Amino acid sequence: MDWNARLAGFTRRVRWMRFYKFALIGASIGAFISVLLAVLDWAKVLYSEPLVLGIPLIGGALIGSIIGWVLKVDSKQLSILSAS
Repeated sequence: MDWNARLAGFTRRVRWMRFYKFALIGASIGAFISVLLAVLDWAKVLYSEPLVLGIPLIGGALIGSIIGWVLKVDSKQLSILSAS
């Protein structure tokens, strides 16, 4: 019985969910960096244009989604094999 062939569809769904999850994590980190830059701009420590505040958000989401898509999904972790 070939478990890899039977789990191909489920592996694809797991990869898509991990893609979205890592994209949201990256966007959250990027949003934190954008807020930090905005606070520094408000305190007149570092001047930031509005476009510069959006770049960490987009970049974090993009990097996170690439990492989530590229990571290998191990089929042994997806399947539950019985002892008998």
